[in-house]
Amino acid sequence: MPFIAEQYLIRPTSSPDQINFITWFYSFFNSKSTVNKSIKNVEPLFYQGLIAGSEFLVYAATKLYICYNFYNGRSGVNVTLSEITFYDETDSAIFNQTNSAIFWDATAIAAKYLANTGQLNNYYFSRFAVTNIGNIIFNGYRITLQ
Repeated sequence: MPFIAEQYLIRPTSSPDQINFITWFYSFFNSKSTVNKSIKNVEPLFYQGLIAGSEFLVYAATKLYICYNFYNGRSGVNVTLSEITFYDETDSAIFNQTNSAIFWDATAIAAKYLANTGQLNNYYFSRFAVTNIGNIIFNGYRITLQ
């Protein structure tokens, strides 16, 4: 898909925070100042499904995601913490979301974690890594840099 200019990503239905985010993203990643600071392609992307085997787990220096809405979750109760770590354009960890809703299971005599879902809005990432999270819903754009 070809380059989509900033003004075409900002729509009448865009929220003020989405407008600020897109404006900042284009000023930062389309400055043409260094390598990978020029946007080559912008593709709308909606994904709902399992994390295992998805493209979101693999880092590439020329790939980013603009995310308007992101939901993650798992089903059931688990004895280990669930978390998701997001990485930036340099493959450095930038954000970690953890499900820390814990309760004591008296029958198993153990601390367990509830299956809460997480939601994030208006950010970018290059990939993510997960622990005990099975599925996601992603709504945004895949960006290819040059």
